[in-house]
Amino acid sequence: ELDGTPATEAPIARRPDSRVVLVTVCDDPDVAARGYGAGALAYVLKATASRDLVPAVRAALRNERYVAGGPAGGRQVGDG
Repeated sequence: ELDGTPATEAPIARRPDSRVVLVTVCDDPDVAARGYGAGALAYVLKATASRDLVPAVRAALRNERYVAGGPAGGRQVGDG
């Protein structure tokens, strides 16, 4: 079982041009920060995936970071 950090690092180690979007039930800013630090471009909660997943993937494809924003929605925050 992998948590977000090794699950993010593994594909990036194999293919540095990978773009990772984490999808999780864990609503913990520290876990999100570790995921971003490991190279993820987006962190999407399963609870808001129906709203946030497509914009997060689109942002990642543009190599932009996406921060899911809870009830207010997500936002892009520039280059990853």
